[in-house]
Amino acid sequence: METDIDNMTIFQHSLSTTLVVSTKKGCFLVREDSQGFQITNHFNPGPNTLPWLLLSESLLVMATEPSGAQVYEFSTKKIRELKTASQVRFILPTGDAGTVVLVDDKGRVTVAETGDRPA
Repeated sequence: METDIDNMTIFQHSLSTTLVVSTKKGCFLVREDSQGFQITNHFNPGPNTLPWLLLSESLLVMATEPSGAQVYEFSTKKIRELKTASQVRFILPTGDAGTVVLVDDKGRVTVAETGDRPA
């Protein structure tokens, strides 16, 4: 990267690795291919140091201020909002990209649907 990384999440499986990286120049999707790692998408104009989690190769959940989270679906470029009562402190996977657990700063747990359901 041409600038310092201030936040990062990874999704790794047997065939390749996908990263989402936050820098002062914005957030980027980085995918591994036969040539190495390629920056494939600049999707957010500014840095993001709040919690986030890459649930699959194309699905990212990012905490937002002052509360809640956004679901970025890279393949369709859709963004969905997830609501919480206060600031999200942790984003936890459930083993199913269609569901994620959000824990807010008061310790409340929200099980949220990401919208990613297999056909």
